[in-house]
Amino acid sequence: MNERDNFGNSALLLAVIGTGHLDTFKLLFNHPDTERNIANQQGMNALIWAASRGHKDILQFLIDQPDLHNTKDIDGFTALHHSAAHGDLEQFITLYTCPGVDKMAKSKHGLNAMMVACVKGATEIVEFLLAQRGLDPNETDTEGNTVLLLAAASGNLEVFKVICRYHSVDREVCNKQGRNATVCAARNGNSEIIKYIVDTGGRVDLTKADGGGSTAMNYALEGGDMVTFAALYNSL
Repeated sequence: MNERDNFGNSALLLAVIGTGHLDTFKLLFNHPDTERNIANQQGMNALIWAASRGHKDILQFLIDQPDLHNTKDIDGFTALHHSAAHGDLEQFITLYTCPGVDKMAKSKHGLNAMMVACVKGATEIVEFLLAQRGLDPNETDTEGNTVLLLAAASGNLEVFKVICRYHSVDREVCNKQGRNATVCAARNGNSEIIKYIVDTGGRVDLTKADGGGSTAMNYALEGGDMVTFAALYNSL
């Protein structure tokens, strides 16, 4: 019953990874010989897989198993992180509002659920989390990145707009490499982010260099990104 494939997945885990058929999963889960909290080589158990794949029925069923709520994969991500990455707001709220779930859980690199949602472009989840009490949008990961910087680097304009509209977000923040939102955006060729910063009256300091001595202009030129270069030039 608990035999594993080459990736460490048991029959229970494969039932979630595949079609996510609830009756099949229940049959395996309720078998007396099944190891219910079994995880594969990546540390992913049934709840984490359900959140990752968007199998709401299985996730709802597993919520009644409190010992699974805050388990982490090998990178320190919980089911809440994986649900944020999947991007389904209804599923995320189901897990987020479950008693006992650690809403502030961080991965090994210091990412919380809102940071993951920013990176993955899950706009609705970002909006939901910004409205929750006790969540600080200026909290940083291990590299000093806030949700604003992560959104600028990942290039999702809608997420970036949502964050910028939130009154307590520090729009001048820099990470440990000395990069602000403009530099993060330029370094990744995200010209639309830069245009939005300029159009909304944001401060674009073209002399601002990161820890390696590179400015936003430098990154645009080094990457041969003339669209980003033009967006920066037009801010002068």
